Amino acid sequence: MQGAWVTPHVDQMTLERVDAAKAEAKEFTQRIYNAIVGRFVDNEKRISDLVTLVTSLQGTPKNFPKTREYTVKSGDSLTLIAKRELGQAGRFTEIAILNYDRYPSLKTNANLIQVGWRLRLPA
Repeated sequence: MQGAWVTPHVDQMTLERVDAAKAEAKEFTQRIYNAIVGRFVDNEKRISDLVTLVTSLQGTPKNFPKTREYTVKSGDSLTLIAKRELGQAGRFTEIAILNYDRYPSLKTNANLIQVGWRLRLPA
């Protein structure tokens, strides 16, 4: 049969084997994915617990300056708080330094503050 399209014969048993192999591969992939994600979640929890523990052990230094507290509101930034509460926007670094022990993220990004944080301000 020249020019005719020839379809190779695939029996039902072969199709079932292919489907079983696909299902097994998918299940294996899902198990690997779950194991990887589980480790990330476990590590994040451990790091969070460690940060909490270290922060609680540090306490307040004995020579800590007199301070007052300010609760962060929506739309606040350290520069806005410094300008409004201390009179100079440039004093935001003082606020950040006074709160490193409570909010370690201020060391790397002083602009990232969250509503509800209770910040120490110079008295």
